[in-house]
Amino acid sequence: EAEAILSMGGVVWVVTRQDAAPVREHVSECMARTAWSWADAVIRNDGTLEELRERVAQELGALVAKVQEAV
Repeated sequence: EAEAILSMGGVVWVVTRQDAAPVREHVSECMARTAWSWADAVIRNDGTLEELRERVAQELGALVAKVQEAV
């Protein structure tokens, strides 16, 4: 799924949480745990919901700025 998104010019973010148990073994879950060099952003989800919102907003702001620079 990530490869398809990236091949079409999309971006992929990985959200991590150290204490979260895997829900099921899926290739995307295994890929996310092994290496994140392919991801456009890695967002830590190790705080409150508000902290997660702030981290996502920061990444989104950086992405918007990057797109605006390219135009």
